Amino acid sequence: ESIVERLSKDDSGVRDQLFRYAESQFHRMYLAARKAQKKPNVLAIECCHSPRLLKAFTGKETEFKRHGITAESVPVFHGTDSVACKAILKEGFKIGGKDIAIQNAEYYGSGVYLAEVPDTSHSFAKDGQMILASLLPGRTSDNVHCDRNKFESLCKPYHQQDDQRFYLAFSKEQVLPLCVVHYEGLDHS
Repeated sequence: ESIVERLSKDDSGVRDQLFRYAESQFHRMYLAARKAQKKPNVLAIECCHSPRLLKAFTGKETEFKRHGITAESVPVFHGTDSVACKAILKEGFKIGGKDIAIQNAEYYGSGVYLAEVPDTSHSFAKDGQMILASLLPGRTSDNVHCDRNKFESLCKPYHQQDDQRFYLAFSKEQVLPLCVVHYEGLDHS
């Protein structure tokens, strides 16, 4: 069973370290993409601890290594609404059109849509929150018509901005939800 724990800036020890990791990743990647001076305010972090999801993720990592596929994870963001955030933390990601109804356009096909920078995911986020996750991209292609039996994910620039890549993971086991970042101070420009 998943345990969701709310962290705040006033926590100490390991809880503070988890909060600071999520907060710094959010700020660093936001500012890098926007080249902006103003940073959003992180209000709280909800961390997820799910042995079942971790087992599926590490199982996929082991499978990648066994087949000679790169198994290095990258931090990514996923924007959605508060109801979906809670469900993802408890049950893991689902493939739109396969495991769950499609929430947004399925522009590049079925999968889990993720971004390296929170600015990209913010346009899909509702209620001032988004998920920080760990992704095993595996072998990536930038061809939307790639053979999904030969690649584990699609990786493309977002709106032709090379420094803002998004990923489309073809398997839900490739993505481990880590926490929900609650924030304010971003616009949709």
